[in-house]
Amino acid sequence: MKSLRPYITRTPDTIRNLAAHISENIVEMKGVLSDHRIDHLYLVGSGTSLNAAYFSRRICSRLLGVPCFVYSAMQFADTVDYPGENSVVIGISQAGHSFSTLLALEKARK
Repeated sequence: MKSLRPYITRTPDTIRNLAAHISENIVEMKGVLSDHRIDHLYLVGSGTSLNAAYFSRRICSRLLGVPCFVYSAMQFADTVDYPGENSVVIGISQAGHSFSTLLALEKARK
């Protein structure tokens, strides 16, 4: 079993980094999504990535002008049956290969 200590100790640095770059990240995301009609945005992740999603939720909602929901990746995979035709699901993962986040994104694709 992996220790949670490394994840816990990285959280403050991850949040500081996110805060330092949030505006340009959101502007970039808005540019990518601007050609599409979006009714809802879902942010999914686990651990520190989930904390980053909670931190970003209000900013994303205001800048994109749509409701933004945050779910742990497993909660999303287990409870969201259909996010909606014009919904965007964004998986957040520090390393890019979180099993639960990939599972949630696969469910969203279907």
